[in-house]
Amino acid sequence: MPEDPLNDIIESIRTRLRTEMESQLQTVSDRHAEALEEQRNRIEAEAEQLWAPQLQASRAEVEHQATAAAAARAALDDLQQLLARERILSESRLADERQAAGRIGSTGSFNPASLVERLRTIDAANSVSASLAAIVRAASSESTRAALYVVSGTRMEQVEVVDHTALGPSFHDLNTPGESIAVDAFRHGQPVERNGSAYAIPMLLEGTPVAVLYGEVDPESEGAAGWADSLETVARHGAARLGYLTAVRTAQARQWLAESPATAAASTNTSTHADDATATARRYARLVVSEIKLYNEGAVEEGRGRRDLLARLGPEIDRARRLFEERVPVSVPGRSEYFQQELIQTLAGGDPSLLG
Repeated sequence: MPEDPLNDIIESIRTRLRTEMESQLQTVSDRHAEALEEQRNRIEAEAEQLWAPQLQASRAEVEHQATAAAAARAALDDLQQLLARERILSESRLADERQAAGRIGSTGSFNPASLVERLRTIDAANSVSASLAAIVRAASSESTRAALYVVSGTRMEQVEVVDHTALGPSFHDLNTPGESIAVDAFRHGQPVERNGSAYAIPMLLEGTPVAVLYGEVDPESEGAAGWADSLETVARHGAARLGYLTAVRTAQARQWLAESPATAAASTNTSTHADDATATARRYARLVVSEIKLYNEGAVEEGRGRRDLLARLGPEIDRARRLFEERVPVSVPGRSEYFQQELIQTLAGGDPSLLG
């Protein structure tokens, strides 16, 4: 039939066109895919070129921080090891010092490192009696045995301190040369040493010996080098403290005199002058004796109990008497009695037997 060849031709053309279109579409798709790949590669290359320096810098910074952290950890480890070794050495040195201190004496109290603290204790004392006790304790810490002798008339009496064992005789006669190195130190006004194991140092106030500090160590002790220097330091510092307390009290007395309404030196030769001078002398005697009681309350109470106030507070009383006699003229009536009356009334509480 004539339609059949025509239909075949049309179908053939349609098939060929479809095939060509599919081929062209595939070609376009492939080219598009290639273009996309090229575009992606180009973008990645541009991005890598743009960010590469920053990435490299960041990578270097991270590596640097890691290196620094490792170095810090190593330094910390070294420091901890060093501290551990130092702690071991410190404990070893401390053990050696304690062992050496134990060889100095039975109390094991010799420790030069405590000297500054002992001197501060002396400085903290606000009375003569408290200062003397602090001096004895400081000397005991720098030697095996120690004692402090205070000049009282023609002899030196050992200062008694609570919780401190007295050493040797309670007093020395100053009129017996050679009785002890403490007496020799007083008589010569210079430190005296014996066999490297005993040392006596005079304590001076305005160039005059008022006390002697004595210390000793066992001759066979090891590691006692320097103990005598430490003892002398205690003596000199203690003397300076006593001098300061005396100066303060003297200044207070002078101020009191300056503020007094009338003094013997400023009075005229009238009956009013005699009354004023007598009143001033009485007040001044009461002042200097009251200061003894104020600054030595413990010693006063103990002296009353043992009825030995004059012996126990001899240096204090002698200084007060000397100050009274320097400030009150001899011409004042009854001058010699006022000071003694105040000793009885103020110091002994009205009982003269307590003076001893």
